[in-house]
Amino acid sequence: MKTIHAFLMAAAVALSVVGSASASLITNGDFSANAIAFTGWPGYINWNAADNGSGQSFGTGINPTISGWTHNGSGGTGVNGKDTLSDFPGPSLSPIVAFGPSAQQANPDRNWAFLQGSGAAISQSINVTPGVEYTLSFEAAGRSGNPANAGVYVYNGTLGVDAAGLAAGTGFFDKSYSAVNFVSDSITFTSNLPTATIVFQNSGGGDSVNFTNIVAVPEPSTLAGLAIGVIALGLASRRK
Repeated sequence: MKTIHAFLMAAAVALSVVGSASASLITNGDFSANAIAFTGWPGYINWNAADNGSGQSFGTGINPTISGWTHNGSGGTGVNGKDTLSDFPGPSLSPIVAFGPSAQQANPDRNWAFLQGSGAAISQSINVTPGVEYTLSFEAAGRSGNPANAGVYVYNGTLGVDAAGLAAGTGFFDKSYSAVNFVSDSITFTSNLPTATIVFQNSGGGDSVNFTNIVAVPEPSTLAGLAIGVIALGLASRRK
């Protein structure tokens, strides 16, 4: 009975993972969690927006870090978009869109992280199943007038703790995107550790690159194979 119970539990866990494959593992992938806290102009992280040195008010307070993400402190990383607010050039509290593509300038319909300056990056560590292939999808755009190129890749493990190099089959470093509209893109990766670190980076060639709607999900085919394997092991154990 104990063997049958263990088998049923393992099968239930595997099948439940298959059933939840559509749930993203990324926290705050649309950059809306604390976007309203980004004020002033142009929406930098940890930037005192109260005064730009000329006496012109650019907002109040110090902007926070991006909820759920780690940034490397290089360049002018921050958040722009429909929920970010600025009182520049007047008290209109219009959205901050300083680094967005041209289609977002007049009436932004989303929030995004901007990475200004070569090397600027944001990252996030997620829990994964070793040996399972994941798809990382996102939307990217350049800054209107001076777009930079993008780097997107995934490390095995948690950076600074157990990262063991790039996860299998992942990423690119120097790719250009439209400076007019956000463009959908994706990469795949397979980690051999139970964590993986997602990295988005400005790889140079211009001023800024922007990212939004970041989603990471396991591939249903590999999860189904994992579930079948667990069930097969359970059946073999039951026969013994």
